[in-house]
Order: sequence, then structure tokens, then C-alpha cells
Amino acid sequence: MLDKGFGTGLVHRSVIRHLSLRRAAAKKRRKSRSTQMRPNIKVIFDLYMSDYGIVKIEKELNKKGFIMRGNDFTVGKVNKILRYSIYTGTYYFNQRSKGLNGKNSPEDWIAVECPAIIGIDQFRKIQDRLTQQNPQKRPQDIRLAKSFSADC
Repeated sequence: MLDKGFGTGLVHRSVIRHLSLRRAAAKKRRKSRSTQMRPNIKVIFDLYMSDYGIVKIEKELNKKGFIMRGNDFTVGKVNKILRYSIYTGTYYFNQRSKGLNGKNSPEDWIAVECPAIIGIDQFRKIQDRLTQQNPQKRPQDIRLAKSFSADC
């Protein structure tokens, strides 16, 4: 009835069973929550292609209760998903190293095929749009014109 337990004390078997049941229930809750609330990556790409902005996508996902790794979506997470090339069907190993700059040249990357979620054409269109809408990549005169027009 009693087992040797934690340290020097003895633990009743019902306590051990209770703890293992609690762990199993918590694991089941985590698994069901992650499968329920995981958004479809294709939905994020489709929303962006239908003229939703990154902020609007982030707010929509959070409003519907989607989570990513246990947390709400942020603008940075949505941006990272939109820029990640693995969804086109190719994953690249060996992109980073522990060297001085930490990045390897594209010739050293190892391409591995994986299931594609979106087409390469759609991915390229999204990358072009992201580049055009990036305020740090815009020409200086466009940024100044927008700031002046906002003041008037």
C-alpha cells in the first residue's frame, strides 16, 4: 500500500495515481488546445493576398482565438510566417553557422523537399508586396510626402 517515495518519506499509491492522472489530463488539454487553435497557414497567406494588412490579420487571428505556441499572435509572428519559404515546399538546412557573421552563403545551404502549402508564384507576389509596403525599404521622398500629408 505504501511505496518508497520522494526522498525519505513514504507516499501512498493513490497520491501517485492522482499525480499521474493530473499530468495525463494536462497533456491532453495542451494537445487538444494546440490542435483546435492552430490556424491554417494557408488562411494567413490568403488573407494577405486579399488585401488584409499584417496588423489586420493579427487582430483577426487573435479575435478568433488562435494561438501560436501558447501565446497570441503578434505582428512579428504573422510577418515571419509570411516571409518563411518552407511553406513553398523547400526547407534549407545549414543557413547559419557559429562563425563570425553567423550566416552561410546560399551555395552552402542544403535544400530538402517538404509538402508545399502555397505555390511559389503566390509566395513571390507576397514577398514583392511585403517589400513594397516595408517603410524601411521605401524611398525617402515617399516617406516624407506621407508625413507631410498627414500633418495637413
